[in-house]
Amino acid sequence: MDERCALEFFDFFHPKISDPGAYVTVHREDDGLQFQLGNHGWSSAWQPITRDALVDYIHKNREHNEGRLFLKARYKESRMVKTKTGTSQTSYYFDIRDKK
Repeated sequence: MDERCALEFFDFFHPKISDPGAYVTVHREDDGLQFQLGNHGWSSAWQPITRDALVDYIHKNREHNEGRLFLKARYKESRMVKTKTGTSQTSYYFDIRDKK
């Protein structure tokens, strides 16, 4: 997984703050892996996680995710874009297509 991608899965065992569990987003930074938890209106700060800890985390939740992990393009930035009626804030994501 390179810095353009984000891995997502559901943490069934996360203590219930409001809704059951938490959604986990993981991405690579220059110095390693970072993860964030969130669910319906709340999110944690980004925290470091080792590769081994991530593997254990995914393995612990495997039965509750039915083997599904999502690899998505990572958010890059927002820009104001001119439209016919004014401006609109538009989100941009990294291009994760192979550049071969």
